[in-house]
Amino acid sequence: MKLKIGLYPTTKKTFLIRYYGMILAKGKGKKNMHKGILTPREKEVFDLLVMSRSTKEIAQILHISEKTVRNHISNVMQKLGVKGRASAVIELLKLQEIHL
Repeated sequence: MKLKIGLYPTTKKTFLIRYYGMILAKGKGKKNMHKGILTPREKEVFDLLVMSRSTKEIAQILHISEKTVRNHISNVMQKLGVKGRASAVIELLKLQEIHL
């Protein structure tokens, strides 16, 4: 009997990359064999987001538009298969993509 996991395709991909990355890294002395889920810019946005910065403040700090900030946040939420910024932050913390 096959186990069917009800996840978005991008979430399944993320899970598989992380799971098999950890398996392959065991015994090889490599902490991370895979690339992170976030692009460098998405990481910058979420690092500022966890510091309680508003969309407007993030846009000013990174010299990008507010719409671009919202797009980065939306893209990450889609990758993770979550709804809402708070859920995205929680998942990224669990995955150790960002830190408080």
